Amino acid sequence: MKLLLFSLLFAGGMSLPFHFSHALTLAIDAGHGGSDAGATRHGIKESDITLEVARLLHEKLEKESSVRSFLTRSSDVSLGLQERVDLAHAHKADLFLSIHVNASSDARRKARNFIFKTSWSPPKRPPIWPIRKIS
Repeated sequence: MKLLLFSLLFAGGMSLPFHFSHALTLAIDAGHGGSDAGATRHGIKESDITLEVARLLHEKLEKESSVRSFLTRSSDVSLGLQERVDLAHAHKADLFLSIHVNASSDARRKARNFIFKTSWSPPKRPPIWPIRKIS
């Protein structure tokens, strides 16, 4: 299940293998929401799954990490893409994680999607460098 991915990543207090010069801020975006349910299967909506995963991740980071995080949505509401980006800018996020899940009627189909957008300009603030590697 997709929730397992987040359980594995953050089980046992995962830590980053380097230090940032300031506290890292993570925007956690629960994909879809409100009138946009996303993928659905057997009455289960992607928007409900992504919101629950986002909440669990946010809670885990608050308890066990030095990473500051915030949710772009905390309930089943519609947010446009620009609104999500504006929230990330307003909170001066260093990273933006948008959570999505897929659905298929064919159990043999497996998919993993990783999209990295590098053209986003972070808000003006001191850079996160230098990063020191921890042995």
